[in-house]
Amino acid sequence: MMTKVVYIDMDGVLCNFESRWFETFGEYPRQSFNKSNWTTFVSQGLFTELDTFPGYQELIDYLQSIKDRKGIRLLILTSSGGFDFHGEVTGQKIAWLQRQGIWNLLHPIVVPGRRFKKHFADPSSFLLDDHPENCAQFIDAGGVAHEYKVATDGIKAIESFLSK
Repeated sequence: MMTKVVYIDMDGVLCNFESRWFETFGEYPRQSFNKSNWTTFVSQGLFTELDTFPGYQELIDYLQSIKDRKGIRLLILTSSGGFDFHGEVTGQKIAWLQRQGIWNLLHPIVVPGRRFKKHFADPSSFLLDDHPENCAQFIDAGGVAHEYKVATDGIKAIESFLSK
């Protein structure tokens, strides 16, 4: 039996990066993202303080329910936003997972930029991610992906992938 790997993105799926950014800078990242704000966000350790994303508990409960199925690996596949703060952001994201108590459920792979996620794609892998370009790149590289919007649709997409 081939092992199927389910990758779950963090920001925009499990945790709410945009709301913390807005709380900190008064604008969303697409309006105010720059090196100075990024440095501030990371240096203040704000990845450790992110709120859970809507649907978080439903998705986690579902992942808990499938974690012991044979032939399935559940992993985080998230980005640190670049090489400059890769170590700091990785540490903060791991701390967030530990604080949520899901470190043992979803071990993290933290890549230094979104463009690296596609390197984990193959026909036995699935990515649940909120960025359509990440999903498109993952699919183009041979994997299966679903653009995350709400937990119920994400769960259905995972189940569909696992049933094939």
